[in-house]
Amino acid sequence: MRHGFGTVAFIGAGNMASAMIKGLVSAGVLSHQLLVSSRGEINLQRLHQEYGMEVMHNNRDAASRAD
Repeated sequence: MRHGFGTVAFIGAGNMASAMIKGLVSAGVLSHQLLVSSRGEINLQRLHQEYGMEVMHNNRDAASRAD
């Protein structure tokens, strides 16, 4: 785990979230420190497959788990 980071949650799995996730992973943030929530299944599955991060459909749950 990279020092100073807890869990980062993204509400929405579109282009902006994808770019930020890519940057965080490139900077050394581990995929288990990231989660994303969206109503759309396609982008969620893509992010899960690409980064192995947790995905969910409930925005409130995602926000409540963020640090």
